[in-house]
Amino acid sequence: MVAIIQMSIILGSTVGGILFYGGGHLVTFIASALLLVIAALMAAVTGWQGRIRADLF
Repeated sequence: MVAIIQMSIILGSTVGGILFYGGGHLVTFIASALLLVIAALMAAVTGWQGRIRADLF
C-alpha cells in the first residue's frame, strides 16, 4: 500500500513537471482540473452503485 502511494506521488510530480515544462502553468492547471472532474464522477458512480445494491438486498 505504501509503495502504491509513493508511486502515485512520483508519477504525479513527473507528469506535472512534464506538463509544466511543455505547456506552462495553464496546461498543468487544466490537466489537474480534468483529473479532479474524472475522479469526482468515478466517486459519484461508485456511490450510486452502492446505493442500488443496498436497495436490492
